[in-house]
Amino acid sequence: MVEKRTKNIQVRVTDDEKKAIEAKANEAGLSMASFVRTTLLNNVRTAMPTNGN
Repeated sequence: MVEKRTKNIQVRVTDDEKKAIEAKANEAGLSMASFVRTTLLNNVRTAMPTNGN
């Protein structure tokens, strides 16, 4: 049985960031939720901020 997802994580983004995420999700053929979840779980090291945040 697949575990049901019941928890939410909220992230604030700019309009441009949201559009970029939506575009990448569409290119990958994924929903935004699936794209963000997959990206975060598989690419943590490449997502490290470079500006000290």
